[in-house]
Amino acid sequence: MTTPRTRISLAALSLMLILAACGDSSSPVTTQATTQPPPITTASTTTSVTSTAVGSTTAAPSNSTTAAPSGSTTTTTLTPVTVTTVTTQPPTQPTVVIDITVANGAVKGPGRVKVAMGEVIVLTVTADVADEVHFHGYDVFGDVAPGLPAVLRVEALIPGVFEVELEGSRLELVVIEVK
Repeated sequence: MTTPRTRISLAALSLMLILAACGDSSSPVTTQATTQPPPITTASTTTSVTSTAVGSTTAAPSNSTTAAPSGSTTTTTLTPVTVTTVTTQPPTQPTVVIDITVANGAVKGPGRVKVAMGEVIVLTVTADVADEVHFHGYDVFGDVAPGLPAVLRVEALIPGVFEVELEGSRLELVVIEVK
């Protein structure tokens, strides 16, 4: 599978190889791929280019100019070059998913949840009233209304015990303990 980034890299490499092919055939062309750690997925492509120039002026890789005799043919064959494409993904963090439903003033949910430092909390609140969900201590807010759930995403970086409530009705939804 080629990505737009791979196609651009291959196009740039092809252009470099074609330009280098117009130069002195006694000096090999070497291309080195650069990568960014940490590599997650790797794909390799090998490209070989042969070019023929008839009675033209050619540019060597050192940017010097050499004129080919009129009517003569110069053939340059390049050795295959391997291009490595590296894609990286951000490290995945453990996620704690909490679903809460509020109907007729009653809360359905876990009541209290323990979360480890660094985990990501994804809190979804569905309610039959319009209100604001407030994750105290982290000061994260979200609007909730019938048919429109509030989804709060919080990275647990502050240790302690925190209440999440419907702000307007002062209804406690869940207590989250971060250790």
